[in-house]
Amino acid sequence: MWVTVPDSPTELAACQAEPLPSQWHWRHAVACLNDRSELICLPASTAGRGAWTYVCAPDHGRNLRHLEDLPCASEGFADTRGTGWPAAITGGWLLQADYGLPVGKHAASVTHAPLSGRAVRLDAWLAWDPSGQGWLCGPDRDARQALMADLARSPETLPMPVLTESVQAQWNAASHCAKVEAIRQAITAGVCFQANLTVPFRAQRKTPQKGEDLALFLALHHRSPAPYAAFWRQPQRSICSHSPECFLQGDSALLRSDPIKGTRTRVAGQEAQQRHQLFHSSKDRAELAMIVDLVRNDLGRIAEVGSVRVEQAAALMDLDYVHHLVARVTAVPRADTQIIDWLAAAYPAGSITGAPKIAVMDLLDGLEGVPRGPYCGTFGWYGQRCLSLAVAIRTVVLTPQEVVYHAGGGIVIDSQPESEWQEVLGKAQRMAECFPAQ
Repeated sequence: MWVTVPDSPTELAACQAEPLPSQWHWRHAVACLNDRSELICLPASTAGRGAWTYVCAPDHGRNLRHLEDLPCASEGFADTRGTGWPAAITGGWLLQADYGLPVGKHAASVTHAPLSGRAVRLDAWLAWDPSGQGWLCGPDRDARQALMADLARSPETLPMPVLTESVQAQWNAASHCAKVEAIRQAITAGVCFQANLTVPFRAQRKTPQKGEDLALFLALHHRSPAPYAAFWRQPQRSICSHSPECFLQGDSALLRSDPIKGTRTRVAGQEAQQRHQLFHSSKDRAELAMIVDLVRNDLGRIAEVGSVRVEQAAALMDLDYVHHLVARVTAVPRADTQIIDWLAAAYPAGSITGAPKIAVMDLLDGLEGVPRGPYCGTFGWYGQRCLSLAVAIRTVVLTPQEVVYHAGGGIVIDSQPESEWQEVLGKAQRMAECFPAQ
């Protein structure tokens, strides 16, 4: 993973940057901003050099009901050529979209809600560069002053969420095995080749206190730092993600997508064996290859002829709790396409649907029984023909009533149902650890 960032305050001039006191850290800043009804944080990537952290507390955002609601990036913002997470942001929009955001021909295949995401224009924001120096940025002077006024306050104490019960999977191992078997039968019947089945985990909350959502995100980020992390407090819900997966990243010169398929639980002292077993697993390699073909097909809809490339067919990704297989597919977008076209072609990500996409989404909608919400959607940033978006896996959603998160995995013809259930539990482990047993 690599990053393109400004190297000096001079290059930040386009976004009216002013230095913050050197002792201010982004964790301090978000605690000072806890009173804000909408609060967004994109922490620096855990991988690579030159990563930035961004914090935004907008006064207003735009609800998304379908892809056509997506606002165009302002003509006043530079066409930043960012290739890392987060990209070098000099303006544009922050975006969060639910899995069920109606998109083109996939819209009829999912259950979706009237509210399916948010978009926030970057009028004022805070940025921390790779050295740790903070900056107050943005073209809106009043919004910048409001941010500074809030930052002058003492940071608030942030209590952890209190639940009325332990977080529980919404179906048991036997039910999951039956659903896996139903997918295997669909594969045998020629309906699909692979389907990504996900399990919702839920628990009711006690009376929520201000800052519980932010405390949960900070705890999750500390316990399990990830390449693509985000906190987004919205009206009536908060989203906390520590995703390892890139959905779409790049600009008009080159786009890339890094689908993940194949997982092994990380076992202390057995990392080498687990990595070797995963990398040489014919089942997991085949699962990833199917999704690579799907991503190639998706990007091919908006790419220059002959420009779609598999830059990396399979590589190992090590997280603190699991090992993954990851690929990289790149493409040069056609000059007559815009960001809305890129999303229409590729959304939702193939790694969390399956192949063929429409048939699988319809099958999963029936098997899972409830909307996925923000889980398996996307979050990140976009400007003029440039973007940096993650796949919203490993994601917790808090509403005033409950805590919800999901975990899942790709099912193929030779999937073993019990092994698939254990993979789900392994992926959910870090999120479960944030909530004490009741």
